[in-house]
Amino acid sequence: MLRRCFSLENRIVLSSSRQPSRSTSENAPKQKKNPQIPKDFPSEFALWDGSIANPQDLPFDVMRRTRNFTTLHLLDRDVSKEFSSLVIDQIPKENTFVAEMNPGLGLITRELLESGVSVVHAFEKFTEFMQWLHPLEGVYPGRLQVRHYNLATLAKTAFQDGKLNTKNMDKIFQGMRKKGWSESPSLTVVGSVANISFLYSLKWMLINQFLSDYGRAVLYVAVPPSISLAFIDDPKLKHFHRAKNVLLRTFFDFKKLGTLPRKAFFPWEPENHWRKRYVEYYKRDSEIMDVVKIETKEDFFSENFNHQDAIIFYYFLAIHMRKQNTRIIPLFEKWIPGCGPRLIREDYDIYSTFNELNSEELLHLFKIFKSWPEYETSPFINFVESIIQSRESEE
Repeated sequence: MLRRCFSLENRIVLSSSRQPSRSTSENAPKQKKNPQIPKDFPSEFALWDGSIANPQDLPFDVMRRTRNFTTLHLLDRDVSKEFSSLVIDQIPKENTFVAEMNPGLGLITRELLESGVSVVHAFEKFTEFMQWLHPLEGVYPGRLQVRHYNLATLAKTAFQDGKLNTKNMDKIFQGMRKKGWSESPSLTVVGSVANISFLYSLKWMLINQFLSDYGRAVLYVAVPPSISLAFIDDPKLKHFHRAKNVLLRTFFDFKKLGTLPRKAFFPWEPENHWRKRYVEYYKRDSEIMDVVKIETKEDFFSENFNHQDAIIFYYFLAIHMRKQNTRIIPLFEKWIPGCGPRLIREDYDIYSTFNELNSEELLHLFKIFKSWPEYETSPFINFVESIIQSRESEE
């Protein structure tokens, strides 16, 4: 039951994905050429072979200013070379499934192929870009597979497979080889990530959903700086010190490799649109992109901490971090009466709170809790299972 459950955060993502969406080339016939490209946008885009792409031929959802987007396309040839210089030497050339997100004009695609990557699987949402991607298949025969799909919608696809008993996830990752968790990553993602929801979805894919049987993953991607802030393990950053980000930090290693100008990525965001309350966290998202390496931790799972434990750990965080200043010992006493002295011997006191602990300290606390003989029969486990059952019945 636990292995197949969706988390609370996935429920939120999926419920939003059911809302009616604007017509895009993903679910409608090819759109008409964009009649109103913002005046400050580039007048042309240089391609890898020296030819030029006209902005009028690019998708409407790319050539505009908007705050609602699930894809980011790197369309500047010089910046794409800079991106490649930061990551190309670290990307495995074989024995991994290389998935490129939002290849667009094929600028990074060619850099990957030229570097010696044996096969690139390019996942592109917009059909308008196919006129530049399909010719590359002829230049590199047998080494490029262009797939019409938005990789940011993995959670939605997996959910639909479960409800409709379809096999779309098998088709998307056709050719990927299963590996053990301690082996090198079976999945390598390269490209641009528009928002942190994709990382939340990918995390659950690897923990208890479709990708959980395939081993680890590594990403070499450009992300907004606010995503980098979410990986800073500082309890004082209360806006980011939440259950879903704590699990993200304990599950992934994160390393910043460099920065690139945001104007090289499309669509652009509207000017001066940030909410005043959180402007200090998000204002740089319209200025730069961070190039980062995000890799699943090889030691996350062990004999004493399996995939089901990771699911329960998330609910442990969600339940205990919902309110600020929730004290550890009084709450644990409700789950297992008389456990206070054991926690005091672990250097917690009556005033210690969940939210003052960093991510690794919270994981350590959970493992202490899990090691007690009363854990399996405690009201906590019953409570978590009741939450999961209620979520399943809502589906």
